[in-house]
Amino acid sequence: MQRQVGQAGGADVTPLVADYWLDPDDGNGLTSLTFTSPLTVMQDALVDLCDAIVVGGVVVVVFWWSVHRSRTGQLTVATLRPGWRLHGVWADESLGRELVKQGVWEAGLRPVGGSRLTVAWSTWGIELWRGGRAPYVVVPLPWSAVASTTEGSGHAASSARPAVVVTTLIGASLVLVRSARGSGGVLPASTAQVQGLVTALRTVRDGG
Repeated sequence: MQRQVGQAGGADVTPLVADYWLDPDDGNGLTSLTFTSPLTVMQDALVDLCDAIVVGGVVVVVFWWSVHRSRTGQLTVATLRPGWRLHGVWADESLGRELVKQGVWEAGLRPVGGSRLTVAWSTWGIELWRGGRAPYVVVPLPWSAVASTTEGSGHAASSARPAVVVTTLIGASLVLVRSARGSGGVLPASTAQVQGLVTALRTVRDGG
């Protein structure tokens, strides 16, 4: 193999590099010829960067849309349930199976968890809501149907996070990963924040 490096104005620059292989039987014959240049390498790097920016931008837009949709739904729930307390949560990976135990089939829940929901509660009981512009009740539970509300852990498309566990009298365990902010958002709650939500649920249930 031989290499020819281009020169420009006496400066040692390499705008174009030609690698060629001579035919061993014919010194003037070529068997292979390739060209490389820092410009082409730079072009490839720029293409990769642009691809990363586009993909990252799409992820950000989708994530923002999901958060916005959740908050819109929660505002609607607030108008449909005046006086109720609300908080954004994510479904644990087990929620779909546990809802079936409760007699509820909810399509579209992510198998790895992470579907956005709103938990609403009052002196009547607790409800799980889902949806953006037209939210709906996934499961209504009067307090008489709730055996306990405790702290636990859940997987909402992530590693284990502190979660609220609502256990019903028929044995369904609804694991809800609390968000740090009541309106939802992107950050999970701390253990102390989950404890606070469990305490708030128990206080209302007990008429405190």
